[in-house]
Amino acid sequence: MKNIITTLLTSLIFLLGCDSNKKEIPTPEAKTPKTTTAPIQSDDSKWEIFWPEFQAAVASGNKEKIASLSYFGGLLSKKDFDDQYENYFIDEMKKIIAGKKAEDVEKLDDEQFPEGRVVTFSESGYDEEEDITYESALMLYFGKQDGKFRLMMFFAAG
Repeated sequence: MKNIITTLLTSLIFLLGCDSNKKEIPTPEAKTPKTTTAPIQSDDSKWEIFWPEFQAAVASGNKEKIASLSYFGGLLSKKDFDDQYENYFIDEMKKIIAGKKAEDVEKLDDEQFPEGRVVTFSESGYDEEEDITYESALMLYFGKQDGKFRLMMFFAAG
């Protein structure tokens, strides 16, 4: 009987010792790292990131997205944008925007448009003698405002 009590006490002490150093065996769910995907934040401070975002908005005809990539205040008002949108984002201009790589968009040296860029659609008409009867252009001006690239103005000439 003494042996049984000694064996039980020894087993109990062993089990208690094991319990205090007990390590949890991870379940398959615990082994799988949990990752959360943060939404991709646009970095509009870089032209190379802004331009494809602008191109996508134009290609999809998303006027609200184009407006969100515009600066209203200085040379462009929201009312002008809304009133003139259809006149500037014509098929020809959309094709020019779609076909331009960020590095190929003409740079400006103009204080009104910090780090400025311009996209131009030009058109000319000729008579029978090959004389120009008209010239016109639509221009979209981009620059940085509050550290972010934005469409800052559009302009028609001719």
